[in-house]
Amino acid sequence: MSAARCDMTDLLVESCGHCTGAEARARQAEAAARHEESTGLGPWFQAQYSDECVACGADIVPGDTIRANGRYGYLCEGCGTA
Repeated sequence: MSAARCDMTDLLVESCGHCTGAEARARQAEAAARHEESTGLGPWFQAQYSDECVACGADIVPGDTIRANGRYGYLCEGCGTA
């Protein structure tokens, strides 16, 4: 019995980026990276120090998800979605 193959790529279904969704995830990641570049905002990361969100003034504590605003400070998760 032969293994299932993708109708579009003729690869084994478990190896096909189209069938596994890997292609769609890669396109989404590329679009997100282009969006970050166009907005000037940095990538998301976990805060290691206490600070204050430059947009809303909320406290940032270690472990919070933040990003650089591209100029002079950091944005909290709520303000950093441009």
